[in-house]
Formats: sequence, C-alpha cells, structure tokens
Amino acid sequence: MRTVALVLSSLAPLLAQDLVVVSWNGDISRVDAATGVITTVASGFYGLNGLALDRDGCYWSSTNNPPNFQLVRIDPTTLTATAGPACGDFRGLAATGNSRLWAIEQIGDMSSIDALVMIDTFTGQQTRIGATGRTGLQSLALHAGELWAMDIHLGLMRLDPATGVATVAFPNVRGNIQGLCAMPNGDLIGFESDRFVRVDTQIGVISQIGPTVGFLDVRGLEVAVGSATPFGQGCTAAVGVATLTAGGVLAAPGQLLTTSTGHYANRPALLLLGLDDASWNGTALPLSVDSWLGTNGCSLLVSPDAIVAGLTSTSTPGPLQFGIQLGTNAAGLQLFAQHVALERPEPRTSWSNGVRVQIR
Repeated sequence: MRTVALVLSSLAPLLAQDLVVVSWNGDISRVDAATGVITTVASGFYGLNGLALDRDGCYWSSTNNPPNFQLVRIDPTTLTATAGPACGDFRGLAATGNSRLWAIEQIGDMSSIDALVMIDTFTGQQTRIGATGRTGLQSLALHAGELWAMDIHLGLMRLDPATGVATVAFPNVRGNIQGLCAMPNGDLIGFESDRFVRVDTQIGVISQIGPTVGFLDVRGLEVAVGSATPFGQGCTAAVGVATLTAGGVLAAPGQLLTTSTGHYANRPALLLLGLDDASWNGTALPLSVDSWLGTNGCSLLVSPDAIVAGLTSTSTPGPLQFGIQLGTNAAGLQLFAQHVALERPEPRTSWSNGVRVQIR
C-alpha cells in the first residue's frame, strides 16, 4: 500500500468538528459542534463506558452491566453497535493510532487500584500493562503525545503508557468528567454532567464550551468520522469486476484508505481523486473509455483532479490499496475516488466503481 499526503488547503474551509458520544443508558448520539445540538442515533447496550476510534475508523466502547462486561463495536456511519469480546470493567478507552486501544480497568470494587490495559481489537487479546496506583480514574485520552485521565478524587492525571503509573498533574482540575477526547485542533475536551468543557493541560484550567445542555450521563466522546458510499459500476479485472471500497479515519486530520480487489500482481495502477462525479472539464460523467482503450463496459466516474500512482499487490488475484493522509483543513470536504489498473494482456485496463467520500 502506498501512503501519500494530500494538500487540500484551498479546497475546504476549516469547520467545527462534530462529535459522537455514548451514554450510560446505552444511547449513541451525534453532537453538532457548531450548534451544540445532540441527536440520539442508536441505542441498545446498557452501561456504555468509554469511546475510542481505531485506525480503520471504527468506534469501540464497553458495556458495563455486571456480571457481563464486553467490548462493543460501533459502526462509524450508522452508529449501530454490535457485541465484541468479553472484557474487564473498563472505565475509559483511548486510541493508540493503530488497531490497539488503551483502557482503564477497575479491578474489584471502587476502592481497588485501577489498571492500564492494552486491547488488540483484531484478536480481542487484552494485556494489563500495570497498576495505575489510583482508584478513581474515569476517562482516558491520548493528547499531545501523552496519556491523560481524570481522577474524580485527585484531579487531572498523566499516565505512563509503559508502566501504567498515574501521576497527579493538576490536583485543582477535577470534576465529574466521565469522558475525554483529543480534538484535531489540539484541544482536549470533556463532558462534565451537563456541559462540554475544554481542559488546558498546559496551565491546568477547565473552561465551559457553549451553553449548558442539561444532565446527560455521557461516558465517552470522540470525533465524528465521515462516510464512504459506492456508486457506479466497475469493469473486469483479473478475476471478476474491480470493486472499490473506502475506509480509514474519515475525519480531519485522518486517513482515507481505498482498496479494490481482483487485480493481476505487480501491475501499474492509479488512484483518481476528484471533487465532482457529474462532470469533468465540461464533459458529463460517467464517460465511457471503451472506444479509446478497447475495454468493455469501463467508464471514468470521477473528475481526476488529483492522481496517485502505485502498484497492485504481489499476488494474483490481489488488492490495490492507497492511503491518503488528510490534514485538518480537509474537514467538510467531499471527495470522489476511483481505481484504474493495467491488467493482462496489455494494454487492457480495469476501472473500478466509484466511492463518494465525506470527510468530517
């Protein structure tokens, strides 16, 4: 897979970042960061606690309904939740930047020492890194390269990711903050009883964001990611039709991952990225390329405003993958993606379906 940086400074304004929040009663909601409007989208698992976003753009929470504790996977588009592997009594979750998550685990009752845990979301394996030395940790976030948690008794804590040990950073920064989230603009925000707050980890100050919204037992919050919707029809590759999907963390900053299947090995290929799926330089889309290239049922579906070159995988049939880094100024952008690969016998090419990508 090839990963490149895409500069979008002139293509999208910097917008307020929407949020996803989970509540103890099982509600999963979207928050419009510009207006503060909270809309419940899904529910079902009582006792949701913690929320984190993995590298592939999937949300994870945990359900705390003794004696049953389990991880919960939340679809980033529909926000529907499905049961995952059994787990401990997790009180906070934080992303690591890959398929693993950190968690705060309460071991025993509220007087017992909490532990820092590493979770592999692919295998379900959970490894205790070490004891935190604290009993009241209720949230967790990776912010500015450091792990932060809120101890409801002792204040804002800094955790050592190698040992799990928690150190009091600001004892005066305390409150019923049950969820923390590192924002793309560099802020660390949380939810305290009935309001969103900004937590300044430089000087140790909490300030309210926007109006009081009323009591909500929010237990986790994360940035909202966008959506990827396929459209159009691909044409024949090495095996079957070239079929394109897109995923990754579709937020700003984040990463767009595009994958198509069924290609010959080690073949030159392109990722086409555009801002339109209706026209290109005055020509209507989709545009058949059959008369030019001798293909059968192949079409250009997106305006090729940016083109990235790469190679298919080393096996036949195999995938073609690209990774695009999204900067903070990509928030709110709509992109259209399509793959093109040189198949065998040359000069036969395959053209995938398109995918409409909305970045939050």
